[in-house]
Amino acid sequence: MPISKEEILERFKLFNGNTGGIDSWLSNAATNDIVFQRLGDIASDPLSRVQLNQLLLLSHEAGVSLGFYEYYWFSVPDHTYEVTKVGGYDSAWTIDTEIKSIVSLDHLRWGLYRFYMDALLYFGNIRFAYRILRNKSKNELVELFQNYKYSTEEIEQRGPALELNKFAKDDRYLISEMACKSMDAPNDNSGSLKTVLFESLQDHLRAGGKTVKIKKLLDGTYIKNKQHELQFNFSANEILEESVSTEKELEKEYSKLEKKFTDARSAAL
Repeated sequence: MPISKEEILERFKLFNGNTGGIDSWLSNAATNDIVFQRLGDIASDPLSRVQLNQLLLLSHEAGVSLGFYEYYWFSVPDHTYEVTKVGGYDSAWTIDTEIKSIVSLDHLRWGLYRFYMDALLYFGNIRFAYRILRNKSKNELVELFQNYKYSTEEIEQRGPALELNKFAKDDRYLISEMACKSMDAPNDNSGSLKTVLFESLQDHLRAGGKTVKIKKLLDGTYIKNKQHELQFNFSANEILEESVSTEKELEKEYSKLEKKFTDARSAAL
């Protein structure tokens, strides 16, 4: 029985980043229904590289080289991690045969999972990594990732490192780039979380508002820039549910967050 579009979308939702690149290939909006129909029959009719590339092209995505196809779906290279540990590996997929075809959705998912891991580990961007890797030969891919390997023996011989400063796991988000941009901006800067909070509270009170949750001060009512809204909500996570009705109360709540940020950043530095 063919696998439905809905089931395919569910099984591959991990890979849908919706950037308009390869991570939009299997998405509800960007993918031609022919793709889902063909993948739905994959168990009874294995998918060749030619057909995979046709399905990619139908979704306005560039195809892959023979080397990329063989490396990610049909080989177990000496990599920086054990590729056989990647979700659902079946040794039957990597038996050397003259004609190679992807035989199931699990097989397709395994190769995509490996590529996504490599993209995020070594390029930090799936779309950019696909652009770089999709045309390489199998030998080029093997050599590329060999260069990322470290000698375990050399690492063992380095000796002990300096002691690390410890701070609460729940506070580690405060040393992220988003939190630093929010908390460490000058008070007169529009990118400062503190400035935006106080300006939002002033707007709220001028409009006749009373007690308000801090998360309300950071939603689209007062902040028009969606990127800032997401950044500030992330950075102010610990005080979002607190309610304030005066600048003094807001200062008290913000000061608690600011102290956590300062302590976490000092430990990290």
